[in-house]
Amino acid sequence: MNDVLMAIRKEKDNIDSLMTGDKLIIYGAGNFGKDVFHAAVRKGLSIIAFLDQNAKPGRHYEGIPVLRPDNSSIPANEKANIPIFLAVHNRDVELFPIISLLKTLGYLNVLTPVVFYDLLGDQLGNRFWLTNRSYYLQYEDAIREGFSVWADDTSRNLYRQVLKYRVTGDYDLPPMPDLKCQYVSTDIPSWKTPLRFVDCGAFDGDTIRKFIELGIHIQAVAAFEPDENNFRALSFFVRESLKALNDITLWPCAVYSATHRKPFFSGVGESAKLSDAGSATVQCVSLDDVIPYFRPNLIKMDIEGAEYDALLGAKQTIVENIPGLAICVYHQPDDLWRIPLLVQRWGCEYEFYLRQHAYNGFDLVMYGVRGQPDN
Repeated sequence: MNDVLMAIRKEKDNIDSLMTGDKLIIYGAGNFGKDVFHAAVRKGLSIIAFLDQNAKPGRHYEGIPVLRPDNSSIPANEKANIPIFLAVHNRDVELFPIISLLKTLGYLNVLTPVVFYDLLGDQLGNRFWLTNRSYYLQYEDAIREGFSVWADDTSRNLYRQVLKYRVTGDYDLPPMPDLKCQYVSTDIPSWKTPLRFVDCGAFDGDTIRKFIELGIHIQAVAAFEPDENNFRALSFFVRESLKALNDITLWPCAVYSATHRKPFFSGVGESAKLSDAGSATVQCVSLDDVIPYFRPNLIKMDIEGAEYDALLGAKQTIVENIPGLAICVYHQPDDLWRIPLLVQRWGCEYEFYLRQHAYNGFDLVMYGVRGQPDN
């Protein structure tokens, strides 16, 4: 881990050396690109163009032209010198081909979100794991402790690579993700069946559907989904497709550390989440409160940053039953180490594995599998 910790100290706040003036180009004209534009304008920077693969002729945003990357209207000397902020931060788009294309077209100063967040992160705020690199300086001891949690070399190497990418922006670092088998990783011990499955962040039933497609025997399900639209889709799926499964309960609730109501940001599909900025209010429940006798043997959590708190509300259930765990650890920057360390300190007999199931550090999952007790 020494190489990662050295990178944290070395790479922070080096954005000034990469900015050649007050002009920049933004690649990506979606929501993130627009947010980057407004943050850059507030910093006094001048945006000369957006680049977007899907740009239509004559398109503008706030008076700035939106061009295809191969557009010839930007002079070669500007392509070579003006920084281009790569405003792409999602799980579905691989950055390396974009960077290669831009450099082939003459754009030589391409900055990934990890790098330009040193300049704009204070205005953009944390976006999933993405934050200002200086953030990690306060957690060096915890990061080092987190490295020791993992049960295999694949997990330890991935942990190191993910952290090093987060503080260097070097897109050559992350390995190719496993895009097929989220929550059923083929190179870790299998879940015990028949499943008694607690699905936190059930969305429209996509994980349950995947388990059935894979032939995994499900005995019982407790599914939690607080967004109204998603819950309707989940309910429809259960009525239409799970008629043979009698022991299934659907909860239109968020999972949290305690049972009370909280603000909620709704109506955005699978990105719905607990948020103080949300205009809706949802009922939160702790698993310990609402399913004390369910006896789960698998708990999955993909709940947009509430995983740590939800685990606190499930401590008794986990300690008593030691179910398999599939917990997302990418929604908050420190989830990568604080979530496995939290569960480890409860003294359960877990072996922890880390696997990545999407691009750009997304769909990073901690798997907890009950290990063999020491003799």
